Amino acid sequence: MSRDEQDTPRLALDRVQRWMQAVIAHPSGVAAGVASAEARHSLGVDFGRLEDVLNPSQTLTAAERLAIYSRSYHARLLQCFGSMFPALLRALGEELFNHFALDYLRQHPPRSYTLDELADAFPQHLADTRPDADAPPEERETWPDFIVELATLELAFLKVYDGPGVEGRARPGAADILGLVGASILRARPAPSPCLRLFAFRYPVHTYMLAARRAEEVPLPAPAESFVAMTRRDYRVKLYQLTAPQYALLKHLDGRRALGEILARRPPAPTPQPPSASDVRDWLCDWAARGFFESVAVHGN
Repeated sequence: MSRDEQDTPRLALDRVQRWMQAVIAHPSGVAAGVASAEARHSLGVDFGRLEDVLNPSQTLTAAERLAIYSRSYHARLLQCFGSMFPALLRALGEELFNHFALDYLRQHPPRSYTLDELADAFPQHLADTRPDADAPPEERETWPDFIVELATLELAFLKVYDGPGVEGRARPGAADILGLVGASILRARPAPSPCLRLFAFRYPVHTYMLAARRAEEVPLPAPAESFVAMTRRDYRVKLYQLTAPQYALLKHLDGRRALGEILARRPPAPTPQPPSASDVRDWLCDWAARGFFESVAVHGN
């Protein structure tokens, strides 16, 4: 027997497996999956001849058997979405939430071997497909902002939980900041923790998300500007509310520029008065205690 003859059954099985995956995973159903270019690239089988590939059972046709797998596959994906975005599910209700999730899956079918990347583009998809996406920002409704921001925060929660952190490593605390006397604090270069995330929202989505995840009865919030820091300590994700000046300063701390340089440039903040030196020291102490920083190096004399 030649090598080509030995490989033929394996190649045929691979083609059938790829075909079945394309058919079952198609978000518009089995018929659309069979007709899809991806499926036909593996097997050029028409919907009316599915029995050429898959045997019927005593009670089900080949199409009905495939439909069971297709429904189960998409039900599992929706279940994953619900576990990833429990607060968004609560805000939208199951029917509307599933509608948005399935619409996303039609345009972003899973390609990775892991479900960790399943929803990476979901918040952006919600932003791109909002009903008033083409309208000028000043003419848009605010309610879609809440949905997009809530999805953004919940996705970040997952990424911070599973992403890199500083557990098991020495990190600066409040005492390290208090030890910077005189002008030395202006030479400090606080480097943010790899798990620190900063957000500026039009809605207080952080309070809604936390309440919803605690299964509390909470109404949909009214618009209110909010600034949030998210980080992870001891493998627990924490959220902290910030003021506008705190958010503006934290956004400029990168571990490369000295604090004095940043303050001299007066990062833009929506308040007329810049923070005082005492305020900044208190903020740094508080942020260091909460694990915002990976390091606080001091350069120069």
